[in-house]
Amino acid sequence: MQTHFDVIIAGGGPAGVSAALTLRARNKSVLLCYSDLGALKTAHRVDNYPGMPRISGEEMIRTFHKQCEDAGVTLYPHAVRQLLPMGDTVSVMAGDQLFTCGNMLLCVGVVRKMRIPGEQEYAGHGISYCATCDGMFYRGKKIAVISAYEEGVEEANFLGSIAGETLYFAEKPHHAADLSDNITVMDGKVSAILSENGKVTHVQCGEEKIPVDGVFILRPATPPDQMAPGLCVQDGKIVVDADYRTNLDRVYAAGDCVGAPYQIAKAVGEGNMAALKMVQGN
Repeated sequence: MQTHFDVIIAGGGPAGVSAALTLRARNKSVLLCYSDLGALKTAHRVDNYPGMPRISGEEMIRTFHKQCEDAGVTLYPHAVRQLLPMGDTVSVMAGDQLFTCGNMLLCVGVVRKMRIPGEQEYAGHGISYCATCDGMFYRGKKIAVISAYEEGVEEANFLGSIAGETLYFAEKPHHAADLSDNITVMDGKVSAILSENGKVTHVQCGEEKIPVDGVFILRPATPPDQMAPGLCVQDGKIVVDADYRTNLDRVYAAGDCVGAPYQIAKAVGEGNMAALKMVQGN
């Protein structure tokens, strides 16, 4: 698999798909990264999108992805965990692979708030969202893995091969039978992440406070400002200018993540416009 693309898109929903198709029509190489089928898959029926009446959300997004595949877009079903602008390129960690691109487009849907008390305060200070990026810093140490989906099992196994002790907490029910034998599956959920002197020291589960050296939170989507340190996010929305540029060099955003209305047609239009602005600007 190639590791450099003209554009990498985070998010496989309507905005990301629209941008990918526009970019391929202009002969750009595109990597489309997504962790699942997104919020659209939960729609029982969509009646207001032109040309596709009475269709389920899941059927619609699968049709979109097939169209991308036919157009030559490289589909990569793994979430973008971290990105870093580096002058003429952007370095992107997705799944367990490192990629580079000329431009990055964030189409990550509605920016969801942090879920666990202490998570926002200590992100980057003992809390990580990327096993591949930060696992090496916890070699031989005790860590908690809080996972919301099956892909987290693979990342937890990687962490378990490095850490001295790995505790696995399921944030949401999912299949976890493939966890390595050296990983301890914990009952209950983490209700808070605790610290002393600005550094994570414990996770709270029920009444118990369990000492740890670090916490890895593995969800289908990483909060954008944790994915891209320094990214400007206000009131839950990624801030962009009229050309869909964020405050980070070579990083654009479009779709629900930049604000309402949360409609498929609006997301498709913005994805198309962001792609055109990228082409015109380079």
